[in-house]
Amino acid sequence: MSLSSFLGEIEGRGIQPGLERIQCALDELELRNLDADVILVGGTNGKGSTAKRIESGYRALGFKTFLYTSPHLVHVEERFRINGVKTSTKDLDDAHTACLAKFPEGRCSAGLLTPFEWMTLVAGLLAKTQACEILVLEVGLGGRFDATNAFEPAVSVITGIDLDHMDRLGDDLASIGREKAGIMRDGIPCVLGATTQPWIDAGNALLEGRDFQLSRGAEPTFTLGDDCLELVGADPHLPVFDSSLALALATLKIHQDPSPSDFERCVRAAAASDWPGRMQRVADTPLLILDGGHNPSAIEWLVSALQRIYVDTRFHVIFGARPGKDHRSMVHGLRPILERLTLVGDREKFLVPPNTLADDLPEIGAFRVYEGPAIDLLKERTEPTLVVGSLYLVGEVLGDLGVDDELRVLA
Repeated sequence: MSLSSFLGEIEGRGIQPGLERIQCALDELELRNLDADVILVGGTNGKGSTAKRIESGYRALGFKTFLYTSPHLVHVEERFRINGVKTSTKDLDDAHTACLAKFPEGRCSAGLLTPFEWMTLVAGLLAKTQACEILVLEVGLGGRFDATNAFEPAVSVITGIDLDHMDRLGDDLASIGREKAGIMRDGIPCVLGATTQPWIDAGNALLEGRDFQLSRGAEPTFTLGDDCLELVGADPHLPVFDSSLALALATLKIHQDPSPSDFERCVRAAAASDWPGRMQRVADTPLLILDGGHNPSAIEWLVSALQRIYVDTRFHVIFGARPGKDHRSMVHGLRPILERLTLVGDREKFLVPPNTLADDLPEIGAFRVYEGPAIDLLKERTEPTLVVGSLYLVGEVLGDLGVDDELRVLA
């Protein structure tokens, strides 16, 4: 049975807090202590792009890397990347089959594993089988009880704190901060984004804005302590010049302390990396951008980047959101770049039905409710268009557009 099929069978197990099951399964497969350094990347927003930039930097230093992220946009194989390349279906299914032989029905001594726990177990076995030296693991939900936290990190990274998944993590920033801080360890280096404050005690961690920072300016620089590196040839107007790049460079610096020439390679690699579904430009004439931002802070970052790069451009926004999201604030945050708005759902019914969304929106003027697939709205577009609000929506659109292995649009 393939991994995709098995995940479909166990989907009903949902999300169950606790590390007992994944720790038990890792112990029984002798995967708790891998011959590799683990970088845990948690936080509310920017985890995927930060993890990708960290991985790119390590690869530039010559390490064999493993990148584990979530969710996937089109194919489950996207979650597992070796040296930057999506793992093959065969290699992934081989690792899954080996895990299934040890744990029929996905049951270890501590009980039935959830889908995310199972994928994390498969990731650990795949990384070990492929003899990867650096594992960059994106934390799935929260931190303290996330399956990735069963691995002991060499560095922990927390990108920021914002209101999201409040039904599971708590209804205020302090509660969410405590959950995210669960990936930190005493005596283990930690890198914190500026918006973790004041919700996480920075202590001896490296804190963005206090201990390191990325400065755009006419000549962009990265500063950490007394070290200041000019980012020669870098374009500070690109969306990559944000906290995710700063966090990636700080992680590489404190973990590897590369020479100046090696660090320049890290900078180039991290700055050149991009992440599908995050401000992804898929067409220029007319402009089409996809972004999976799904909470108010993600929308704020997106709008700021769009205003900086596409000055005075206003968009036809195609918007869909998952249940439990603050879609009122998200739509309100889009107003500075909004020309007109269309509300959509998705085929799998993961998103709030567009008519339901329409019943609870701020006063933004006229908008359209469209019950069909979002791709229909893109086929004959004549104006700059932004698809935003959920990674599920972006994934459906990417699949409909036709993409290659790296989720670049083919047609």
